[in-house]
Amino acid sequence: MDDSNALRRLQTLLLHLQKANLYDSLVVEPTSGDVTLGGVTAAVGSSDPEKVPFQVAPFGSGLETFRQLKEVLHHLRWMLQKDQLAQDMFLIGAPGPFRRWLAFRFCELIGRPAEYVALSRDTVESDLKQRREVRDSTVHYIDQAAVRAALNGWLLVLEGVEKCERNVLPVLNNLLEAREMTLDDGRSLVSAQRYDQLLKTHSAEQLQALRLVRVHPAFRVIALGLPVPKFPGNPLDPPLRSRFQARHVPPLPMAARLSLLREAAPTVPLNSLRQLLSFAESIRALEMGDTRELLSKLPHFPHDSLLTAARLLEMFPDVPLGAVIRRIFPYDLVADASDRGLIESMLDSQTLLLPAAASAHTYELVGVGAAKPVAVADGADGVPESLRRYVVEVTLCSASGSSVSCAVPSGPLVEPWSLLAGPSQEAAVSHVGGRRVVELPLHRQLLAALTQDVAIGADVCIVGCKGSGKSVMVELLAERLGYRAHGLEIVYIYKDMSSRDLLQRRVTHDNGDTSWAASPLVRACLTGGLAVLDGIHRLHRGTLGLIQRLVHDRELTLFDGTRLVRLERYLHMRRKLGLSEQRLQQERIFAVHPSFRLVTLASPPTPKNAWLTAEIASMFHFHHMPDLPPPAKACLLRALFPAMPPSVL
Repeated sequence: MDDSNALRRLQTLLLHLQKANLYDSLVVEPTSGDVTLGGVTAAVGSSDPEKVPFQVAPFGSGLETFRQLKEVLHHLRWMLQKDQLAQDMFLIGAPGPFRRWLAFRFCELIGRPAEYVALSRDTVESDLKQRREVRDSTVHYIDQAAVRAALNGWLLVLEGVEKCERNVLPVLNNLLEAREMTLDDGRSLVSAQRYDQLLKTHSAEQLQALRLVRVHPAFRVIALGLPVPKFPGNPLDPPLRSRFQARHVPPLPMAARLSLLREAAPTVPLNSLRQLLSFAESIRALEMGDTRELLSKLPHFPHDSLLTAARLLEMFPDVPLGAVIRRIFPYDLVADASDRGLIESMLDSQTLLLPAAASAHTYELVGVGAAKPVAVADGADGVPESLRRYVVEVTLCSASGSSVSCAVPSGPLVEPWSLLAGPSQEAAVSHVGGRRVVELPLHRQLLAALTQDVAIGADVCIVGCKGSGKSVMVELLAERLGYRAHGLEIVYIYKDMSSRDLLQRRVTHDNGDTSWAASPLVRACLTGGLAVLDGIHRLHRGTLGLIQRLVHDRELTLFDGTRLVRLERYLHMRRKLGLSEQRLQQERIFAVHPSFRLVTLASPPTPKNAWLTAEIASMFHFHHMPDLPPPAKACLLRALFPAMPPSVL
């Protein structure tokens, strides 16, 4: 009897395991065009392919490796089920791009076009429904993302719902519940079921005269948000929260993330990757354990930034692991003495802590070659001349004496430069923009670190006190890499700056017509320049999240409907979809130039201005520019005033 019960339990367990294996199988039928995942089958759409996300995966990782991760397939299967039940979804999880990648991967899987809206405290009702524009002295109502998605049966992705003001999202409440909405131009959106019932008693012309518009039955909404109050923000109102089916999206487990890192950086020793992941898991365990109150002042560890950390180690193997961790996890900028001591003890236990006298930067920039043009891609016929890019070969020398040469994006005009004496403890004088600039060894090391990030495609944030030389360091970087003459776009941040000012500015012409003018940040995206956001500590903490998709994916949606996409997706539209350049311009689709880079400058966080949130920590590589010690100041003065008597110095 006992044996039969045990056998029955084993058979039941085996049945569940076999069902679980179904979740790991993704089958695409080439004949019918259907996709099957874990027993759930969905039809693949074919309309508006230029609006369907393309090759969604973490930047620099293997495409197929990410697609076949068991955790990713589990999330996608759940989303397929909710789509078949005509339910809207809410993906909640830690800051970072992983939830957005899942949403766009779902759209790519079923061939569903997507509309994306990044929400902030500046988002108003017109950003979601309709915006008024004046053209030829006539008011026109332009449908916005939510209305376009509802009418065409697309998927609407709303990111950052916790940042939005509480009186804005209820505008979508009726659209989510009953698929109905009243528009400013007099039209009314009606659900597909109700519209079809009205067609039985009314003609299509009568419904059109009543200005009733049918909502497409395939319309869905995916909201992306953070758990509040663990992270700052506004929680969803209960009536609105009930419109969604929620799913928690935790960070990928260590084994899955290790497979991504190994494919992104195959030459990095496996032990180094495991050390990085082990430290990340240790921080995660502390956040989930009883000590989370102690770590309340620390930013959440940016697990998705481990990919750029691995690429940094692959290209520059002499960078210490402790320096890499400090670059993606700036605990020393926000933690008090006790918190910092806890983190450093963890680093020390894993032999990752840098010695007190050691510098976080082990390379110095010693040489820059001439700029060379590079083809956009093999066989890139018909690609606009504006996407032509240039690279320079830079030489970095490490403290151990080894040198690394690599190609770095640049402007078309680069003046070759070399440090004649090689790495040394002496100052070097150069000229930037007609000014004399003294480069100390620590400046050359920081410049080398910034060049490393430019080489691997990571955007950076330089943190330092006022007058420490952050702006001069950026100008020096732009001078070395040829961005200064080609496209150095500086945006000076002020306290009341809104998200619109960051991307586009509303313009009223002499005849009363309205239009949108691109900001310096957008101009740098299109021309391949170096964009500098000077003073991001003055921004509201939710405003900078508006550009996180630009930082992570090199894609951006502007207020006038213009879409900036990464170069690979733009070339896919040109070659595979057969769309001409004129057609893409009509659709207002442009490519982000591959040479575009973003540098942000900020003052150190303070208790009154804790601007370095978990979301911002996941966007950049951080570099701390400390005040000069007395010996460095003396070296600087000797370089500026060589005739000064030592006694005066």
